[in-house]
Amino acid sequence: MTTVIYIGDGQPKVVVELTEENFNYRFEVIFLSSWNAEEFLVSEIPQELTLSILCDFGAQSVDEMLQLIKLRLLYFQSRGIPVLKFIQQLRMLSQLRNLEDEVLKITSDMLAFDVKRDPLYKQGVQSTKQKAVIKMLKSGLDLTAISEFLDISNQEIMEIKEGFFKKKPIKKVKNGALASSN
Repeated sequence: MTTVIYIGDGQPKVVVELTEENFNYRFEVIFLSSWNAEEFLVSEIPQELTLSILCDFGAQSVDEMLQLIKLRLLYFQSRGIPVLKFIQQLRMLSQLRNLEDEVLKITSDMLAFDVKRDPLYKQGVQSTKQKAVIKMLKSGLDLTAISEFLDISNQEIMEIKEGFFKKKPIKKVKNGALASSN
């Protein structure tokens, strides 16, 4: 029999059998949220440890459980097992329980991680910069003011402008500022 592991919160009603003419398929559903987290905490397999974040914490508070998970990660680290990958898995899985801030807090001191080198961080910074440039251009600020305010070159501003306004007709208004004709 096939087994499906449900990693979401709670136990939604799930159809476990599909029956059609000349066809019958049945599977078992395991709801990870109903498993005792301590079963995964004692595992010697780091990937299983990360799954404990999705399980039932029982009488343990969130903070207590996260501290236990951290202790186990430190144990693996002390045995020479690189834990960065497992911390990243834990952070990803923690989002399913809305515990990402708490997990970041308890694991941040375990990482020698420069967030500014992370591709997603860079993408977020670039997106924010582009939005700011477009808003400033639309509000009538000139390139020099935008350049000074955002500490970016006129060339970068022009590239952002050209990429954004490429599809929209642009008209020139006072002071050399640009506006789209929306």
